[in-house]
Amino acid sequence: MNCLIINSYAGSLLIAMKQLGVNIIGSYETAGYGQQIQKLNYPEIKYLANRVNWPSKLDLSDTIILGHPPCAAFSHIAAYKNSTITLRGVNSPHMKPTLDLLSYSMSKKAAAIVLESVDRAYSGLFDFYEELGIKYQYNIYRILLNSITFGVSQWRPRFWCVLVRKDLMADWKISWENKLVFLRDTLENSFEEKDYVSPFHTTSLRYLKKFLNTLPVKKTDCLTSKRSDVLYYEPLLEVYKQAKIEKVT
Repeated sequence: MNCLIINSYAGSLLIAMKQLGVNIIGSYETAGYGQQIQKLNYPEIKYLANRVNWPSKLDLSDTIILGHPPCAAFSHIAAYKNSTITLRGVNSPHMKPTLDLLSYSMSKKAAAIVLESVDRAYSGLFDFYEELGIKYQYNIYRILLNSITFGVSQWRPRFWCVLVRKDLMADWKISWENKLVFLRDTLENSFEEKDYVSPFHTTSLRYLKKFLNTLPVKKTDCLTSKRSDVLYYEPLLEVYKQAKIEKVT
C-alpha cells in the first residue's frame, strides 16, 4: 500500500510514515508550510508546495492519504472572545486546505483518507463527514485519541477521522475491546506506588467499588493491592477501545 501525505507542515506525519516503513509517494502542501524542514530531513521524497502543483492525473486507488487539516477552525483558541478567528467551523477559511485535500483524494478514489485534528472537530465535522461518506461511498470511522493512550505523560486529546472506500471493506469486519491506561503506563521506570496511589480505608471501600462499577470494564482489570486495612487504587487515566480487524471467511 502506498501513502501520500498532505499538509504534514513541519513533518510529523512524514516522520511517522518513514518509521513505519511505508512507501511514501509524495508530500504535498497547500501553501508550502514547513516543507523546507521536511526536505532537509528526507531529500529523497517528492515534494509539491502548492495546491496548483498537485498532479491532475494520479491514480490513488491503492493509496492511503494521511493529512493534517488546520486546527484553527475548531481549536479552543478560536472559542475565545478576543480571538482573531472570527469565522469557525466548516465555513471557516481555515477549512479550505482540508476541503482541497478531501476533494482531491475522493475524486481520485483514494483507498483511504486519514485526517488528524483537535477533539472539537469530532462534533463540529460530524454531519460534514457523514455527507461525504454517502456522496463518495466511504465508510467513516471516528477515533478519539490521547497522548496517554501511547504511554506519553501528557493530556493531549486528538480526533482522527478515517474514511475507507466501501468496496475495500466488504470482506473485513471490525470488533472492539476495552483497553486501560494506568498512571504507571505513562511514567516508565519512575513509578513509585507510595507517590502515586491513593489510600482508601476499609470504611470507604464501598465508595471505591461503586466507582469501579461505573467503568465499562471488569473490576479485576483495575490495579489494586491490599495492605493491612488499606486498599490502594492506582489512578486509571483512560479507558479506550482498540479495534481488531479480521478478514471474513
